[in-house]
Amino acid sequence: MESEEKNLKYMYDYGGTFVTEMWIYKDEKTYDFIVGVYENGEWTQKFLETEFIGKSK
Repeated sequence: MESEEKNLKYMYDYGGTFVTEMWIYKDEKTYDFIVGVYENGEWTQKFLETEFIGKSK
């Protein structure tokens, strides 16, 4: 697990493909979540892209 400012990045080998999961900070309650191949600061392939929004209790 690594952090880039407020973003979180997790990288691993999945059956010979080097996959990255990244949580991209948007605001204090919202993150974009992307799973794919991330090389040299760019997504070359995306397998999943979604948004997580926290709710107040």
